[in-house]
Amino acid sequence: MNKKYKPYRPETIKKKADIRRLSLNKAKSIIKFCSKYYGFDVTTDSRKRIYTNSRFIAMKMINDYTNLSLEDIGLLFGKHHATILYSLDTIKVIVQYDKELKEQYDYFKNHFDNRYGLFNKNEEINKSIAIFDIVKILEETDLNDIISIKDKLCLTRSEMTL
Repeated sequence: MNKKYKPYRPETIKKKADIRRLSLNKAKSIIKFCSKYYGFDVTTDSRKRIYTNSRFIAMKMINDYTNLSLEDIGLLFGKHHATILYSLDTIKVIVQYDKELKEQYDYFKNHFDNRYGLFNKNEEINKSIAIFDIVKILEETDLNDIISIKDKLCLTRSEMTL
C-alpha cells in the first residue's frame, strides 16, 4: 500500500490545538475541584493511601471527562502513562470493595456529569469547530452588522411572546 503522506492543514492543526487546550483547562479544573474537596493537592507524590486513592479518582475523572491521552494526563500529575493506566485499572477494583471511596467516586461522577456531561469525542470536536467558525465569522463581520442582527433577534423574540 502506497499511502502518500498528507500533512494537516493549518486550520485542522489550529482546531486540534483548541480542543487540546480546552481539555487541558477542563482537566486543571477537575484537579482543582478534587484538591479543594480533599483539602490537599491531589498531584502530590506521596504514596500514602489517602493521597493515592484521591489521585486515582482525579485521574479517572480526567480520563472520563476529557479527550487527553494517558501521556497528557501523566504530565499533569508528573507520572508516566503506564502509571496512569495502572491507576485507572486499580480504581475500578478499589471502588467495588471500599464503600467510602465508592461514595466519593459517585459524588465526583455526579458533580462532573452535571457540569460537563460524559465526554463524547465527536460531539466535542463539532462544538469546538462551531465555536472556531463563529469566532472567524465575528472577526470578519462589521460591528454595526452585529448590532443590527442583535436588534432583529430581540424584535423577533418580543413579537413571538405577543
